[in-house]
Amino acid sequence: MNKRKQVLLSRVKIEDVLNRNGHKFVSVQFRKKNGQWRTMNGRFKVTKHLRGGINKVVADWNAYKTIYDVQAKGYRTINLDTVTTVRAGGVDYFVGG
Repeated sequence: MNKRKQVLLSRVKIEDVLNRNGHKFVSVQFRKKNGQWRTMNGRFKVTKHLRGGINKVVADWNAYKTIYDVQAKGYRTINLDTVTTVRAGGVDYFVGG
């Protein structure tokens, strides 16, 4: 039986949940640009593998967030507008509307 807390969340609150999670691991399910579904396990705010430069994808005015994918061992970008489920801090967040 699933003992995790489940929360229905609006799309605009997803970034707040991810920011509050800090450096802890998170699982995110989203639809990729080519239409395929993807579940990614990783961490936000990882800086160990950076090689300098500026992240030109992430900005305050768009819905993209960079995550370090622990399975692929590299940085990936997630479009927060396509996220359907986030598992963080022992809570399952489902996006609705």
